[in-house]
Amino acid sequence: MSYETILTQRLSQCKDTNAFFTEMKDVLDRIGNVQQTSATQTVENNLTSSHFYKQLMSDLDTIGWDKVVDLNTDLSSIMISVHDFHQREHIITVDSSNKTSYKWSAHIPTQIDLKKDDRVDLKYIIEKHKEVFDKLDDFFTVMEDLDANTWVLEPEQPKRAHCMRRIGIGNHSSIQIEINPQQPRSPPEVRFLGADSIITPLRQNYNKNHQLWDYQALLRENLERTLGLTFPQRKNDEQEEEMSEKCSICYAYRLEMKVPDKVCDNPKCCRPFHSQCLSEWLRSIPKAHQSFDTIFGTCPYCSNVISVKIQNR
Repeated sequence: MSYETILTQRLSQCKDTNAFFTEMKDVLDRIGNVQQTSATQTVENNLTSSHFYKQLMSDLDTIGWDKVVDLNTDLSSIMISVHDFHQREHIITVDSSNKTSYKWSAHIPTQIDLKKDDRVDLKYIIEKHKEVFDKLDDFFTVMEDLDANTWVLEPEQPKRAHCMRRIGIGNHSSIQIEINPQQPRSPPEVRFLGADSIITPLRQNYNKNHQLWDYQALLRENLERTLGLTFPQRKNDEQEEEMSEKCSICYAYRLEMKVPDKVCDNPKCCRPFHSQCLSEWLRSIPKAHQSFDTIFGTCPYCSNVISVKIQNR
């Protein structure tokens, strides 16, 4: 509602001339106070912003402009390049949009706690991040070796903050591992994904061969030793079909946030399926039959017997 509307409403309620002028004075005083407060706040905000930007320029001069990878035109975001002692490049993104202090982020698997009592400058932020980068050096080494010498299915574009890798082992099977950033060469949590005929022997080997674990060796080397295999590498796309864990019916990996959870047990097939897709497929086959909440039929690819609990959308 505008001041004109408020003024009209209040003045129309006055009973006489004296009341009219008293009411008008009150309204004008209120408008003046609001405008004065707004002007004061604007001046204070401008002074704060001016001081912050002056300090920001000083910080950038201190760390060196050669470290600045990107700087927004409004100075609200800065990307700074930092190298660890193995000369890996790390990018620190600094948010200065609130014009009073910095917020920061980097692709690392741990939190960085900086002092909060004093104003944090860019030099301090870089120094603390570099300390963490150097402490995580062995973690980065282990993960780089996995990415270079195995067929990583997930994440599709691994970043240094990612502690999980899902590694293809062939026959539409894979292992999923979660690495501890603080102890990257220790035995990881392993999840086996695929047909029982493929993954059961691997699970047995892993549990049986733990005494072979060498804490001085790379994680990949220990996994290959305990599992009794050599990981295939992503050298070309000829093995893409064998490595793929996309559903063999809908040809997608994720369906409503669910991944394929049924696999044909025929060692020569091992095709993966979403339970929902397989359920719908089997219900469309005349020879399939149902017992309670499970439907039985044959694999769409090899005709091996397969069953799945009925899934309703």
